[in-house]
Amino acid sequence: MADIAKKITKLDEKIGKLKERIKTDTAECEKLSEQKALLIYT
Repeated sequence: MADIAKKITKLDEKIGKLKERIKTDTAECEKLSEQKALLIYT
């Protein structure tokens, strides 16, 4: 049982890290898209 709890905890940590990575990557993507739009506009 303790082994399963450890695995669940590790998976929860990985999921949390991935969600944070998605947030930062999405923000970076939006920033780059804005820069692209500005370049196209000018």
